[in-house]
Amino acid sequence: MMVKLFTVILFVGLLTGCTETTIHSSTEVKPNKLYQTRHIKELTSSQGLSIREKKKRFFKFLTPLIAQESNIILNQRSRLINAINEKNDFQWLNTLAKQYQLPDDSNYQELLRRVDILPIELILSQSANESMWGESRFAQEANNLFGQWCLTQHCGIIPLNRDAQKTHEVATFKHVNASIRSYLNNINTNPAYVKLRTIRSRFRFLQRPLNAEILATGLEQYSERGKDYVAEIQAMIKINQPFIHDSLSQFNENKVP
Repeated sequence: MMVKLFTVILFVGLLTGCTETTIHSSTEVKPNKLYQTRHIKELTSSQGLSIREKKKRFFKFLTPLIAQESNIILNQRSRLINAINEKNDFQWLNTLAKQYQLPDDSNYQELLRRVDILPIELILSQSANESMWGESRFAQEANNLFGQWCLTQHCGIIPLNRDAQKTHEVATFKHVNASIRSYLNNINTNPAYVKLRTIRSRFRFLQRPLNAEILATGLEQYSERGKDYVAEIQAMIKINQPFIHDSLSQFNENKVP
């Protein structure tokens, strides 16, 4: 029951913009036998579905998977805050710093800026945009919902329109969960998204809700389209709010008896 209650608390936070005051657990959550993995091909064909039903189906499918990955990060963040306050858990702190691509745990403020979640509106909107609502080639063949690249030979799928001088591939993931996890790690560690992490950190400092549309301004380097891409993601966040609210409500109703 405590796990179910925590999940509801988490998703209220994700929906309204979680602040540090909503972090209740200091125990790190790791994937276990209750951890659910899914593949995008489990989504039935959208042929014959209305746009409304297509969106509802996609958001309903992804919501619990985002919950699992976000819970792991939130609990890491809670344990990080406790370790900093209590001045202990140093071995774990060093391990966490390496996970978030820092040389060591000496820069606690930078580690706090990296170990954090994103509003679910932003995650769902980007995944819908990048994967064509789960129907793109890379989503279907590689469980890749965020257009993530990899740079070693045979690490993924070669894009059909790749320039001859380029060597990147589109990363392949065993399941959708791994795609979400990689996306969140990318946002939390890549130098391209320092602006987003700085904005998020400012919201935390002011103890204000995370705002998905404002955070989206830190995604200019996610696409070659720059500001036009940001504007498109912001528009998707606005337009799809009712569907996202519905998916969260259904998820929470199913989790709490």
